[in-house]
Parts: sequence; structure tokens; C-alpha cells
Amino acid sequence: MDVTLEPLARADAGLLARLLQLYEYDYSEYGGVDLDEHGLFPTVDLGAIWGEHDRNFLLRVDGHPAGFALVTRHAAYLDKGETNLLAEFFVVRKYRRRGVGERAAVDLFDRVPGRWELGTLTANTGAIVFWRRVLARHRPAFREHPDGCDRWRGPIWIFGS
Repeated sequence: MDVTLEPLARADAGLLARLLQLYEYDYSEYGGVDLDEHGLFPTVDLGAIWGEHDRNFLLRVDGHPAGFALVTRHAAYLDKGETNLLAEFFVVRKYRRRGVGERAAVDLFDRVPGRWELGTLTANTGAIVFWRRVLARHRPAFREHPDGCDRWRGPIWIFGS
């Protein structure tokens, strides 16, 4: 499998909107939002995403859309200063548990140097297992704060790249 991350362009907005629907569908299992009257999930504001997110990537497997990664700069949850935040990370179900997410995450962290934070919901046990495994293999100096902080409820991981 050829796993690639490519920068999202404005021309990818429609594709990203559809992928975000799949993401929100999966997320709804953990207390996400309900469908609106049109049968759609509210998602990230696509109009604002290009200004707010420093680095947005489309994940492809063998040339097919397979997910995305959205990275922002934000005031660190647990340390002082700014850090890279993995705001959203999504791999479509077909490619899960096949190494695609791990390869994409490692590529992402290698491309965007600096301090990183990422968090997930406590109820999302699959994500917790995934991030612990990926970070232990590729960023072994990571720190985990299992209870989060006052601004995020759930585990937070801090590491560098």
C-alpha cells in the first residue's frame, strides 16, 4: 500500500466536507453531535479552516482518499507557549488496523517539527490504544497526562519531533 499525505488545497474543500461527515459519524459514538434536519452532522467550519489551520493534509492510500489530518497552533494545554495540536485525525474504516494511520501519523510528525500535543476523549479507547502504541514506537520520550486538564477532558500526549 502506498500511503501518502498531501497538503489540502481549497479545491479539496468538497472532498474534505464529505470526509468530515464520515469522521463526525464515527465520533458521534463517543457523545458527538446529532444529525441536523437535513441528515448532516455539523462539522468544522470549512470557511474558517483555511485561516485557522496551519497545516491540513489529505491522506491517500494507493491514490484513493482515505482520511485527513488537521494541525493547528495553539496555547499549550499543559506547558507554556504555543505548540502544534493535532486537532483532527481520521482514517476511513477500510484502512484501519492495516498500518495506514500509523504511517500517516509518523509522516505528519516528521513533516511538522516542534512541540506537539494531541488529545482524545476518554471514551474513545481505540484511539487511546492507537496513540500509545504509535508514540511508544516513534516518539518514545512522549509524556502522557491521562486525566487531561481544565481545557481538555481526556488523555493528552506531549512529544517533540
